[in-house]
Amino acid sequence: MLSSSVPLIYWDSCVFLEYINQGDPVRASQIQGLLRDNSHQLVTSMLSIVEVAWGKLEQDGKLLDPTTEQTINKLWDMGSPIEVVEFYELIAEDAKTLMRAGIPHGWSLKPADAIHIATADRLAVSEFHTYDDAKLAKYSPFTKTKFPIVQPAAKQPVLAPAPHVI
Repeated sequence: MLSSSVPLIYWDSCVFLEYINQGDPVRASQIQGLLRDNSHQLVTSMLSIVEVAWGKLEQDGKLLDPTTEQTINKLWDMGSPIEVVEFYELIAEDAKTLMRAGIPHGWSLKPADAIHIATADRLAVSEFHTYDDAKLAKYSPFTKTKFPIVQPAAKQPVLAPAPHVI
C-alpha cells in the first residue's frame, strides 16, 4: 500500500534489470542503498513484471536459471520494498498523449516507456529513476507533475554490495 508520508520514487524496468544482472558495481551499490533506505517508497508499474522476465546471463546462455527466477520473483513478493501499481485506462490515455507530444520534436517514445512515465505522473512521484535518462528526461516537461528523470542515486550507497539483498 502506498504511503503518503514518504516521497515516492519510481523505478523503470531497467533499474530492476541492472539489479538482477549486477553488471556494474557502482550501480549495484546505488540500487542496494535505495532498497535499504526507508525514507522513501519505491514504486513501479505492473508492466515491470513482464519486462523483467530474465537476466542477461540467462539470455546470453539461452538457459533459464532457477536462482535468477527466484531473485526476480522476490522483487514482487509481499514484504519487498517495491510497490507495484496497476495499469489502467487513464494511464493508457496519458501514455498515448506523451507519445504524441514528442512527434513535433522528432522524438519517438516506446509504448512501455510511455506507460512508465505516465504511471509515475499519475502517482506524482518525487523522482523517476532509469538508466535511460538521456532518452527519457526530455519528456518530463510534458508531465503534469514535472518530476526529474534521473539515474538512481542513494543517500548512502552500499560500499560492498551483496549479490542480491531482497
